[in-house]
This record gives sequence, C-alpha cells and structure tokens, in this order.
Amino acid sequence: MKMAHEYRVKRKLQEQSGSYFVILPKLWVESLGLEQGDQMSLVFNDIVKVLPPEISQNRENDNK
Repeated sequence: MKMAHEYRVKRKLQEQSGSYFVILPKLWVESLGLEQGDQMSLVFNDIVKVLPPEISQNRENDNK
C-alpha cells in the first residue's frame, strides 16, 4: 500500500538506557511493508530523515 497523502503526527521523545527514541507511526511502517528488525538509515543535521531499507540502499549505491 503506497501512501497517497502527506500525514503529520506528533510523537514524544523518549529515553531508555541513555539513548533517545521516537515511535514510528504504524501506518507508515505497514505501508512500506517493514518488519521488526529491518534496518533503517537516519540522515540528520537540523532535521532528521528516516529512510527505509530500499531508499537507504539506493542512496548508498548513488554515493559510490
């Protein structure tokens, strides 16, 4: 299921064992067919981008 619209949600920053995390929206995860254990890439500067495996791999290949 491809997402046809832009969605905006708010999430609270949480802390556990000295690391911080944010829960990803289930709608987004399921729309990409992601599963627990899939590796994501994070790109960050002033903003954080979460890239699912397919997009992450494509970007890595483009940088070679």
